[in-house]
Amino acid sequence: MGLFTRKGTTRKPSPSKNKKTAKKGASENNTIGGLSHEETTPKVSKKPRNPRGKETEEQQSTAASVKETKGKAKKGEKKAKGTTADAMLKALGGPKHAAAPEVPQTPPVKKQSPDADETPTLPALLPSREPLPSKEKLGKEGESKKGNIPPTSIKTAATQPLSVQSITDKWPGAGTAKVWMEKADFYVAKTEYEGLQRMIVDVDRECATWKANGKFNQSEDYPVLDSTLVKCPEMKEYVNISNMNVPLHRSVLVGQIPLAGTEETFWKGIFDLRVTNIHLLVGDEPVGFFPKRALDFVHYGTMFVNNRRVEQISGDDVYKFAIEVLPAGLSNSIICNVTMIKNWHLDSVHPKYSCVVKETIELSNVLTTSPSDEAALIMSPHGAGRAGFFVSLAVAVYQMDKKIEPNMAEIVKNIRAQRPKSVESFRQYASLYISMFYYIKRKSSKQDGDKKAVSDPNDPLIRKAVQLTNAFTQGLMAEVAANKGVSTMTMLT
Repeated sequence: MGLFTRKGTTRKPSPSKNKKTAKKGASENNTIGGLSHEETTPKVSKKPRNPRGKETEEQQSTAASVKETKGKAKKGEKKAKGTTADAMLKALGGPKHAAAPEVPQTPPVKKQSPDADETPTLPALLPSREPLPSKEKLGKEGESKKGNIPPTSIKTAATQPLSVQSITDKWPGAGTAKVWMEKADFYVAKTEYEGLQRMIVDVDRECATWKANGKFNQSEDYPVLDSTLVKCPEMKEYVNISNMNVPLHRSVLVGQIPLAGTEETFWKGIFDLRVTNIHLLVGDEPVGFFPKRALDFVHYGTMFVNNRRVEQISGDDVYKFAIEVLPAGLSNSIICNVTMIKNWHLDSVHPKYSCVVKETIELSNVLTTSPSDEAALIMSPHGAGRAGFFVSLAVAVYQMDKKIEPNMAEIVKNIRAQRPKSVESFRQYASLYISMFYYIKRKSSKQDGDKKAVSDPNDPLIRKAVQLTNAFTQGLMAEVAANKGVSTMTMLT
């Protein structure tokens, strides 16, 4: 290529230029595309020598103007590169063809760790199928503790507290709660319960299946209606579980703890019904129908039951298990999330209202978000008093959030009509009101950023909730003392 002076005149390159000078010219030629409009002298470009030492000259006319476009410069650069490539191929004896355009190399992307974007969750509906830690790694975390408290492989802080309102927000159910509390009265509640006690069950006519399978029931005092007893084509054996139609997002199951020796039948029913969530309410009663230690498993006949994970909620009598259930010959196991609430005794309520309220909200969330073919089960030793209380409270909280005034008498009546003796004591019935007062107080509390939620004693809603809590608590204490030893069971015929 010819060389250009500032005025556009040409001169021949000196024959004494060596290969180093030629390479330098080629390098300078590659910089033509970077000319700026401020430069007045174009860069000097030299054609590189071919491998045989013969110099190929090609004149390239260019405008003397300093505003030469970058597009023309790049075009000349590509043409020069193509000519050089052709000369090299000719020297090597290969075919002459146009130089292939260079493909920019994409830098390798660093592969992220599979867990880089994952956030740990504990069990939500279904735990993840991540590899489990070895027993050696767990050490003594899976060993049994004293009493009936199960061992744990994971200990966490208390479950997330009930949601509270920020300084500027207002709970949507506040208006409904205010109207409902104006009607709440301890003696009215007592009258309501007395009316519920007059409900009668014809055991011979309405509970024939339950009566015929007496050896599989925890007690003869807690009948199960034939009309609500679970039935599905795969279940050929009796299981003490009722299908309850309640005003929640969908129906729930309520049942007793299976007797020793009936675990295989129970887990068959759980698998066939696709029960993926269980709330287990117990006091000091033994619970032996699933392994309590993480990574332990048991074969109940043809049913493989494996404890994949254990979590203890510190501050509460709450333990969470991820139980894998798999029938022999199948590979599609289900994961059943079991939440066990301890220290909840017969005819009574749990000492911490907050613990139970939080779990009823969790039940509502499960029923709202889980697939429609999955089910939730509430269990207590007899599947009556404590289980009925839990379902009743879940309905009341759900309705309050929907701006519906919960009618406790109607809620319990509906549940008892499907599972006799649900909410079997006045203490449990009155505690439904007390639990709702706690819930209203908590939802009315204000929170400023990350600061702890504070209940304003001057807030009319909170003040009313506190007054009613005290009135119901004092009245209940007097009632329990006066009727100590008196049965409050539903009448049977």
